[in-house]
Parts: sequence; structure tokens; C-alpha cells
Amino acid sequence: MQNAQYAAKKINDIRGVQLKFETPFFKEFVVDFKDSKMTVKAINKKLLDKGIFEGSDLEKEGLPDCDLYCVTEIHTKDKIDELVDALKAIVD
Repeated sequence: MQNAQYAAKKINDIRGVQLKFETPFFKEFVVDFKDSKMTVKAINKKLLDKGIFEGSDLEKEGLPDCDLYCVTEIHTKDKIDELVDALKAIVD
């Protein structure tokens, strides 16, 4: 749970990116990219191009511009920081 909280905070600090909900969560959280001016599909493609497994696009579930991220104990701080740095570079 600590890794997910750490990742969510770091991702929420990225300009143009925010958590969709401010409710408690365990390991999964929804990231809203609407202010980034990029589609989730484009962001996920760029992440995959960098060798980073992307989140799950939630457009079909009625949440356009949103992605579901899951962070567990197998994700190290370094890997989370790598994701955050990649997202910053992509949406900036």
C-alpha cells in the first residue's frame, strides 16, 4: 500500500495530471490526464515505447482521459520514479 500511495502522490504532482478521486485506495488508483492535452492512448503508447507497462485506459468504462494504475509491493521506488519521470517527459 505504501508504494501505491507514493506513486499516486508523485503522479499527482505532475503538471496537467491529477488523481481522479480523492478517496482511500489500496493498490489501484485512477489518473486523469484531461489537462495534459494528450489522449490516454497516446500516453500509453509513449510509455510502452520506453519499455514501461502502461495503465488501463478507462474510456470504455465511462471515464474519458483516465487511466487505471496498479502499484504493488513488487514495484520498487526506483521503478515508480522511472514511471513518474517518463510521464513528466511525455506530458510536458
